[in-house]
Amino acid sequence: MKVHKNDQVLVIRGKDKGKRGKVLHVFPDRNALTVESVNIVKRHLKQNPNLKQSGIVERPAPISASNVMVIAPSTNKPSRVGYRLVKTQEGGTARVKKVRICRTTQEELA
Repeated sequence: MKVHKNDQVLVIRGKDKGKRGKVLHVFPDRNALTVESVNIVKRHLKQNPNLKQSGIVERPAPISASNVMVIAPSTNKPSRVGYRLVKTQEGGTARVKKVRICRTTQEELA
């Protein structure tokens, strides 16, 4: 997946279109992710001594990764994500590393 945990994203489709937030959790097998304060749903939790909260709790639900765009850190605007192969020299052996890049500014994403 091109979106990773802790990325800043912009929702481009759905009821929360236009909202920005940080990615909390990624589900690569479902091509989905949860974003803080986006797609909030109410869950009914049974009372349990191990849980802090019980009753009706609001939490973010997963949304499709195709409905978000990563925000470029330098421009603070949404951008597509690509990959670049970078050659590194480690311990006398040459290695090739795949890094994520912002398509608009061509800078590496963390």
